[in-house]
Amino acid sequence: MLLNPTDPEAIFRRKAGKEYRGYVANIEETNIVVDGAYYSEEAQKIASEKNIQILPTALALKNNRRGVSGFELNEDQSKVIKCPAGNTPNFCCYKPSNDEFKLSFDRDTCANCPNKDKCHAKIFKKAAKVLVTKKNLVRASLEKMISSKEYDLYRRIRNGVETIPSILRRNYNLEKLPRGKQCGKFFFGSKIAALNFRKLFCFVRGSSSYAQNPLLT
Repeated sequence: MLLNPTDPEAIFRRKAGKEYRGYVANIEETNIVVDGAYYSEEAQKIASEKNIQILPTALALKNNRRGVSGFELNEDQSKVIKCPAGNTPNFCCYKPSNDEFKLSFDRDTCANCPNKDKCHAKIFKKAAKVLVTKKNLVRASLEKMISSKEYDLYRRIRNGVETIPSILRRNYNLEKLPRGKQCGKFFFGSKIAALNFRKLFCFVRGSSSYAQNPLLT
């Protein structure tokens, strides 16, 4: 919500039952670790072009997206090469207009498959058809990936990053930024620089203690 037309960057919003007035700042690293609200296939595509990987530590999938995990795509994600049961479709057609794969299998292959209800397979006289969207397949694959042990280490990185806003507010007087976009950016950037130098000096003196993360060593 706009507070003042002469200061369009200042906002008013409610979060977690509290009201906030002023500016919003985001802190990023080269490897961006975020929650599911910040992740999208479009964002990942743009980030990949800049050699950046977005790592969501949680991802909420709608109920109608469940059950589509296990479909295997080819390298350029233009074709489904295997279903969750390991069967290769007889026919695969991708329609960019609705982001949908149309798959055809032998009738008996799907009729006797324990996954037919999860895949919502339509059984006909001679064939079976399955419709899945590319977006659902990619997100389901990502959901499987973030349940791995490696992703627990990524979550630890995010937990460390989560403390930075609190440190800036408590130790660097960042509760109130000066008015004006340029003044605010300079003030905020100075605080980030001070925090980084402090961490560097503590590391050089050997007075810092950080839990080792195998991903960062």
